[in-house]
Amino acid sequence: SNADLIYGGKKMPVIKKANTTISLPGTFSCRLQPNDTRDDVQSIAAQIYEWLSFGAGDAVIGFNPVTDDVENLSRVLDTVYG
Repeated sequence: SNADLIYGGKKMPVIKKANTTISLPGTFSCRLQPNDTRDDVQSIAAQIYEWLSFGAGDAVIGFNPVTDDVENLSRVLDTVYG
């Protein structure tokens, strides 16, 4: 269950720093990893907005594009952050 995962995770702290620091004691954070097999920006954005609507604390958002050329990554980032 989620409670078991949270309880077990307390015993193994892994503090990471990106734009913000996550996993500090007394905080709740998550890592969002939206994926789409066609790099459809609307699907990726919908996955991000849905997860953020859960109010799951601080978030680190990562992307794994299918095509990792500059144009495709720019298109995805412009949609999400633009």
